[in-house]
Amino acid sequence: MAIWVVRLLNLLSLSVAVYIIVLTLERCRSEKRYGFIYSIVFLFFYTLGYFMEMTTGDMGGGIIAIKVMYIGACFMSPFFFFFVADYCEIRLPKKYYKIPLLVIPILLYLVVASFDYHSLFYTNYFFNAAEPLRGVEIETGPLYLVGALYPLFCVGLSCLVLVRSLIKQTRERRFGLLLLLISSLAPVAANSAYVVLSYFSTPLSGINLTAFVMIISNFILYYNVVRNDMFDLAPKAYSITMDLIRDAFVVLDRGTAYTGSNRKALELFPALKELHKGASIRGLEYWPEELAAGMGEEEKILVQREVEFTLPHRPGKFFSAWINRVASESGTVTLGWVILIQDTTETVNLIKNIQAQRDEIAAMRDSLKEGLFFMDREHRIQSGYSRALEDVLSGKNLRGRSFTGILRKSFNAKDITTIGDYFTMIMDKTVEPEMLDDMNPLQEFAYTSTDTGAKKTLRAFFTPVERGTGEVLTMVTLQDITAEAALKKQLVEEEARR
Repeated sequence: MAIWVVRLLNLLSLSVAVYIIVLTLERCRSEKRYGFIYSIVFLFFYTLGYFMEMTTGDMGGGIIAIKVMYIGACFMSPFFFFFVADYCEIRLPKKYYKIPLLVIPILLYLVVASFDYHSLFYTNYFFNAAEPLRGVEIETGPLYLVGALYPLFCVGLSCLVLVRSLIKQTRERRFGLLLLLISSLAPVAANSAYVVLSYFSTPLSGINLTAFVMIISNFILYYNVVRNDMFDLAPKAYSITMDLIRDAFVVLDRGTAYTGSNRKALELFPALKELHKGASIRGLEYWPEELAAGMGEEEKILVQREVEFTLPHRPGKFFSAWINRVASESGTVTLGWVILIQDTTETVNLIKNIQAQRDEIAAMRDSLKEGLFFMDREHRIQSGYSRALEDVLSGKNLRGRSFTGILRKSFNAKDITTIGDYFTMIMDKTVEPEMLDDMNPLQEFAYTSTDTGAKKTLRAFFTPVERGTGEVLTMVTLQDITAEAALKKQLVEEEARR
């Protein structure tokens, strides 16, 4: 009965390992998952080899089972260290520890794979079918301890990194690291006890509990991935921060694979709740075509762009999205996309109202028969002047032109200087407005156009206007009083004649 329980546990452990691999590939998008998957793959081989050994009936099957088991035994511990080093983000460059730690298990497995042709690993071995847990019993060779101590060395390195991270990390993340530490220490302790207690017996005998503890480690890893959400421990603060953002936030992997989003995005696109990580965002209900366009791997130059769109299930609403391309350090490979979506309905409506008001003001301004414009401290005419100004000054394209320059044919150089000083007093507000009106040198003047040479009589009024930025402009009103001046002159001449 006990043997069937052990076999059932092994089968269950194998199933859990496969489930963890599939689950991690489908739902975990973190780059750190690859080292973890490799570790589980080799753990699967170790458990599979042990299951084959206890179910085989002859020496040939036992030899095959040992070679399968040692695939996991040789490579599981270094790959587990690679995962831990990446997960805990040690600063040592990967090439400095990956290459040395992989050379030894490769050479070791070459020795194990050919152990039936030499005595380096086993000096003697035979198949024991009498025991309930039948298998190959061996007499150890000179390299046997290397195979036993090397995994202990790699797991020891992993434990050092995990303990260091446990000290530095917050309480929430420590639980996941502690589970990793337990899952790595337990099989090492069992294997060490087996080697120490049974190494000096010939042949090597005793019950090796390593495989059974591996089953426990497998279930711990299952809990860490599925229940404890191991690969999302680091981004928890990031996800909470995203939920605090008032705008919708969506992160896509390469190929527009959905990686994550905040609560606002789930409110905007309810179908995201049913979309698992790794699925393409293009098939999402109501996902705008404007966001799907231009997000292929070939988009290597575009870094950021803005897209405006509407949604059929949100009538009357307007949205704007910033699409940011996340590239590799070289900039040649697209790693993913970050999309920030804002509800711009209020802004769009405000702009429409402002544009309507501007159109009304422009219509009123253009209906004026007087020239109206703003002038800065350099006496330049600003944009937005009234349409009648060009008729009054008999000129075209007045934006940016100097008003004193336009008057140079109407006054001599000394008068132009006096007019410029008057404009300065208006903007500096150093003189009372009533006095400025009395001092106005352009209250009525003879004007000669610098463009056409036309002669007119004009009247000008000046009012300082302060903008919100603190800049002071002068609003100028110009009236063409040529007919009025001619009528006055005619009346004066008629009065003199009388």
